Amino acid sequence: MTDAALNATALQLVETPSRTAVLRRLRRADAAFRIVTRTCTLGVLVILGGVIVALVSGALPTLRAFGIAFLTTEVWNPVTEKFGALAPIYGTVVTSAIAMAIAVPIGLMIAMFLTELCPMRLRRPIGIAIERLAGFPASSAGSGACSGSRRSCSVPCSRR
Repeated sequence: MTDAALNATALQLVETPSRTAVLRRLRRADAAFRIVTRTCTLGVLVILGGVIVALVSGALPTLRAFGIAFLTTEVWNPVTEKFGALAPIYGTVVTSAIAMAIAVPIGLMIAMFLTELCPMRLRRPIGIAIERLAGFPASSAGSGACSGSRRSCSVPCSRR
């Protein structure tokens, strides 16, 4: 080691990559990343198109049987075979609007608190706790639906 440090010829043998070689390698890596990113983007668009096709093909029999009025009427009478989806659509839109009216201001207030007011040592634990709570409704709704249906029927959810 000392010989290499003291010997001038040994130091000349170690070649550092030139700036152009490094830039060329980085350009190749960027080009490969760009190709992978575009491929994944196109894959997502193809999957989205497949979902749309599946939804439309699943809805066509209903639209053929009941017409476009299925979306604009609220009658639901199985005896006379008159069906309309306006009431469930309206209910979904209203409950979503109420949820957004509640959740957006609370989310913004939490974000402002964490970024502007919260002490630095508490930001990370509170942020992690909030992220955990964000995933809680979905998991609890799933387990609650299963346990709720267990009470109302004799067959447990795990056997269905």
